Amino acid sequence: MQYRVICVSNSGFSLTDFPKRALERLTKEVNEAIAQGWEPLGGVSVYDAQFMQAMIKRR
Repeated sequence: MQYRVICVSNSGFSLTDFPKRALERLTKEVNEAIAQGWEPLGGVSVYDAQFMQAMIKRR
């Protein structure tokens, strides 16, 4: 099994746009990973202005 974390931070986003834009980007990256055979593990984590999603790929 493989494990990875997709992380989106506030870099490049204004403070007012950050939550919406970052979640849109995280959703896009997670959907791309799912198309490549990755599966989300648990829910989205939020820490220090970052959104993160753990992913696994079964062999």
